[in-house]
Amino acid sequence: MDTCCAGPAYARLMSHRRVRAPAARAPRWHMLGTMRILVVEDDAAIADALQVSLRLAGHAVDRCATLAQAWAALRVEPFDAMLLDLGLPDGDGVRLLAQVRAAVPAPGGAGLPRPDMPVLIMTARDGVDQRVAGLDGGADDYLVKPFDPQELLARIRAMVRRSAG
Repeated sequence: MDTCCAGPAYARLMSHRRVRAPAARAPRWHMLGTMRILVVEDDAAIADALQVSLRLAGHAVDRCATLAQAWAALRVEPFDAMLLDLGLPDGDGVRLLAQVRAAVPAPGGAGLPRPDMPVLIMTARDGVDQRVAGLDGGADDYLVKPFDPQELLARIRAMVRRSAG
């Protein structure tokens, strides 16, 4: 089983604060259901740490390191939410966000990707103009790296609650 506190990836995510590691058992809200989350992150260490934290919270996680991989995954699998880095090797994550938001749903809502899928941008770009551009570009939330995994989980829960109505 993966451990949340192992390795440099988790240390890098947690480097900005002194906080306790998340508990290994899922919190009570997990009983409401597991989410399938797509993590689009090219830094393997950060993606590993995110995957561990999300799995410990009871979620299914798929990972992609490029825009092309992410678009391919979004076209064939339904996701409940997407965590999107902006600085990817084959382009800016805002481009993928625009593609998702422009997708035309099929009759009956069976089309992929879902244009209303909640998207949280997670990036080192911390300027106000960049945050505003990401949110105006269609992101549901914006989180600047480094961040606390517990804050990320809370933001995902809030984002999905808002999207559910």
